Amino acid sequence: MIVRASPSSLPLFFVMQGSIVPKIVGKIVGVALFSIVVLLNDHYAFELPHISIGAMGVFGVALSLLLRFRNNAAYDRWWEARKLWGSIIADVRK
Repeated sequence: MIVRASPSSLPLFFVMQGSIVPKIVGKIVGVALFSIVVLLNDHYAFELPHISIGAMGVFGVALSLLLRFRNNAAYDRWWEARKLWGSIIADVRK
């Protein structure tokens, strides 16, 4: 029996084989650069409108409720399709 030492969490954090990170690293860097450009424009060139944190909280709650209802509707459709598919399979086996 081969017994290998289990790696610590730090080396596991940097393992790239089988990871999605190499596929999306360009998009992550692009969004980070765009964010830096917007931040520098806001600070040095012209001031952008600022939104209060309370408004962001209200929008966040509304968005989460909307996504929850959409997720429930999608799950209900999936469950109904699963029941129908199961009844079709049961009818075919008879």
